[in-house]
Amino acid sequence: MTDPKVRFSDKVNDYVQFRPDYPDAVAELLLKRCAGGYQVADIGSGTGIFTRQLSSAGFSAVGIEPNDNMRSAALELVRPIIWQAALKPRHFHQALLI
Repeated sequence: MTDPKVRFSDKVNDYVQFRPDYPDAVAELLLKRCAGGYQVADIGSGTGIFTRQLSSAGFSAVGIEPNDNMRSAALELVRPIIWQAALKPRHFHQALLI
């Protein structure tokens, strides 16, 4: 098995261009079951697709991604959305990708 810190390093552009979002129903289901101010960790968050969706749905979302290239792409793609959403009255502060 390839080291997860480098396994997808050469696939970042493909993820950004072609990887679809997850169905909105997933975040909606989580919201129904976890009403009110929960923090959610997106483990292996890649380019931050689900982290972004969770944050947009009102969760305090934390994306955790070991691959430097994927994490860098996530920071570029997710941070503007999180800051925009943080200006709205929601149950989260911001997403943090580490």
